[in-house]
Amino acid sequence: MRLTLLLLAALPGIALAQPLPYRRIEELGPAVPDGVSSVQTLTSGGWALIRTEAANLSSPPRFGTQFYFRSPEGTLTRLPIERAGLDPRAPLVGEMAEDASFALIGGPNSPLVRIDREGSAVRVYRDNLRLRLPKAIFGNTAYLDGHPTSFSRFDLATETETIYPSLAEAGHRPPKRVTADGKAIYETNGTFIVRNLTNGLLRTWSAPAGSHPILDESGRYVWFATPGRLRRYALFTGDEIGYDVSFPSMVRPVQATDRYVFLWTTAALVAADDNATNDTYVFDRQTGAVTLASDRKGSDRAAGEVDDLAIPANGGRMLFRTPAPGVSELVSNGVSQLYARTTGRRDTRPALTAVGPGGGEAVGGVLSRGGKTALWGRLSAGQWSLRLLVEGSPPRAIPVAAAPRPLDVSDDGRTILWATADGSKLYRLHDGVQKTMALTGGFVFTGHLDPRTRTPLAIVHRAETADLTRFDGTTGAATFLALIAEDNFDADAGRVAWSTGSGVRVVDLLSGATLNIPAEAGHTAGSPGLTADGLNVGVPNLKNGQGVKTRLHRLSDGAFRRTMPFGRPLPDGLWLRDDTTDELVLAETGARFPF
Repeated sequence: MRLTLLLLAALPGIALAQPLPYRRIEELGPAVPDGVSSVQTLTSGGWALIRTEAANLSSPPRFGTQFYFRSPEGTLTRLPIERAGLDPRAPLVGEMAEDASFALIGGPNSPLVRIDREGSAVRVYRDNLRLRLPKAIFGNTAYLDGHPTSFSRFDLATETETIYPSLAEAGHRPPKRVTADGKAIYETNGTFIVRNLTNGLLRTWSAPAGSHPILDESGRYVWFATPGRLRRYALFTGDEIGYDVSFPSMVRPVQATDRYVFLWTTAALVAADDNATNDTYVFDRQTGAVTLASDRKGSDRAAGEVDDLAIPANGGRMLFRTPAPGVSELVSNGVSQLYARTTGRRDTRPALTAVGPGGGEAVGGVLSRGGKTALWGRLSAGQWSLRLLVEGSPPRAIPVAAAPRPLDVSDDGRTILWATADGSKLYRLHDGVQKTMALTGGFVFTGHLDPRTRTPLAIVHRAETADLTRFDGTTGAATFLALIAEDNFDADAGRVAWSTGSGVRVVDLLSGATLNIPAEAGHTAGSPGLTADGLNVGVPNLKNGQGVKTRLHRLSDGAFRRTMPFGRPLPDGLWLRDDTTDELVLAETGARFPF
């Protein structure tokens, strides 16, 4: 069966483009979560809703964004977002009810979905809620952020929605918090606005300049710092309380509850903080004590490099995230990991448990023109390599001296093209013989191999220009072809094609013959697509930056053949890629699919 691979550059690994379960390749990393995770909701009872890019938290592995219910004991239950038709590649956010009975998932381009924890029942709400992002849940009432400025109350049982007009006084921003009794709290440049959603009345208060004010989890209090003091201002009553706490200037409050204020700083407030990087401290207003909160498992030593923090409404627990090694028994894989801790007790432990080996050592990745071979980079034990997978064969390792940026690979795997990650060097490897291409001071981030001639082509960026360049694969010598405005071109069937804005130019790599095809009058030409049979080139026509249609032209003489849906034709001519919307388009019908 023909191997067709879907390479997701933002994802840790490679997945076969087939129905679930997915088979991952190169799962050679340690059994630790191999993607970044974040906490969407943490309840006072210890339940959490986790959003993650880690594929190895479930078996079989799941690529793309996934959501999990995490119990107070650390048990994970995956939310079956695929049953709701949610695309794991789409931007998604979630919110969980305080009793952890269900969660709402939504996104700018996705429907609003409810998924129950018990039984995983799924309910997809009406389609015009696609632009609503869940913000808060109180019983059967949810508050939703519109995209980007509107804000509404939504009855989860009846699907009745009340839309509140955006607030000019808050710069038309959505609120930061909503309370159960119907108040929305906004913040703009240190000014806090309480909005009564019943009668529309506003109450405004501004924190002192430079005091780093933060709104607590309840939305009722603002904490801020003044020299030698932490202060708490009650937004609803106007009362203010001060606490004598002396901090270095680099300490700032980041989150707060009625009892606790969580602080971030690179300063060492205790002797066990010896890393000179970001850590979390907590001020307990009942005792007046400031203690280190981001410590290591079984140790009072600071974890360091903390980059995220989640707390519940009562502040009694916390989940913090850091990529620092040695925080627990987890082997460092370069990915920031989540750790759970009781606020008042040193019991730090990993928050997530991988059920399989990691794929996070695999980075980048490209497919060959015909989809039969994949090429990607891998860092293991400090050594970079290129990994080559040809249909029907095991992966092959090609050691390289520096972090690679894979650019292209031939269908048979005999020829590969890659640059260094910084783009300063370009290499071609053919039948085991490596050659450096002559960049003469330029940088390469986009390159292709012509499948017929195996000629390397690349866009070489210089101080003020971008040059489309062909290279001699044997000597590495460079030949300038054209100045190019777009960071894209196509190469196939012994030809290279690129947009000139007013049209498309095609050059025969063997004869040097040039074909110029103008865009339709009143339009500009997008990035062209050559068909693998060497017969046609597709010229996407845009008007005012919007895709209109694609005109297919014969390569032998440039004659117009037919009109197609808008997009860049792919090699088989049956599909197009709409670069303006990042969608695949079926040429015959115009049907569109997320890419």
